[in-house]
Amino acid sequence: MPLVSVIVPVRDGERHLRAALASVTGQTLTDLEVLVVDDGSTDSTAAIVDELAAADRRVRRLAGPATGSAGDARNTALAQARGDYLAFLDADDRFAPTLLADLHARAVADRAEIVITGFRVDEGLGEPRPVDWGLRLDHFPAHPPVPAAELGDHLFLATNPAPWNKLFRADFVSANGYRFQSLRRVNDLLFTYSALAGAHRISHLPGYGVDYRVGHPGSLQSTLHEAPLDFVAALDALRDQLLRTGQWPRLERALTNLVVETALTALRKARTPQSFSVVHQALVGDVFPRHGVTGRPDGYFLRPRFAGEVDAIVTLDTPSL
Repeated sequence: MPLVSVIVPVRDGERHLRAALASVTGQTLTDLEVLVVDDGSTDSTAAIVDELAAADRRVRRLAGPATGSAGDARNTALAQARGDYLAFLDADDRFAPTLLADLHARAVADRAEIVITGFRVDEGLGEPRPVDWGLRLDHFPAHPPVPAAELGDHLFLATNPAPWNKLFRADFVSANGYRFQSLRRVNDLLFTYSALAGAHRISHLPGYGVDYRVGHPGSLQSTLHEAPLDFVAALDALRDQLLRTGQWPRLERALTNLVVETALTALRKARTPQSFSVVHQALVGDVFPRHGVTGRPDGYFLRPRFAGEVDAIVTLDTPSL
């Protein structure tokens, strides 16, 4: 069995796919398999993957369900992955050359179920810039690994929901049945935060080992406004998971704060007046009351700005659709 299975969902990704896969096959950790899930591409994606697979037996192309959901595509690969650990990469992003070796070494040394690292954002304007919201070290004690309980209320704010700046132990994922949601967007929130909530040993790797590309036409991040309420289904599913596994109400405050952060992100990325109004009305009329956001004292929120921003959302008038 390979040490690491790298899962790459792709749909019409010919523009950046070669560079993304080269960043995987060129890793200093060579004992890996690369599962590229072609989710109904109509461009040259399949041909590119087949060409690379012919030159490198570690690369395999899998047929995805063609639903347009990276979550469904990743689940297809999870069912076939043979590695001891699981890594994920989107088809327009890149790994640093030693990333998998470094993540694997940390996971083994710490006996960790999950290892998290930082990343840089590539906006196509020059050198990618490091960001701090992929790995917020101020929420971690000085000496990892730590159990989820030690991160407490900050568990869901300590990292982003994406899987591609994290390494997961495969038997931990399979034993708990963690899977991605069948959503076009925000399909990774349930998987990542359910795994974090269930982990006994979470570690982290300093540095910025992934270049995350944003802003190019056709990317999910550039078209979030087309399905503005997917985040609601993701948050609801995570709450159901916490209830089902007995982790509620211990993580109630953690989830409530995640609801606020996710809501603010959804509003920021609603790039048309109509999608902004849809999100705003859903927050005020449904999401905030149902998740217990409104009516909290200021000290309940873990970010100083949250109380004021929640108040601004609740008091803002938007036209009815």
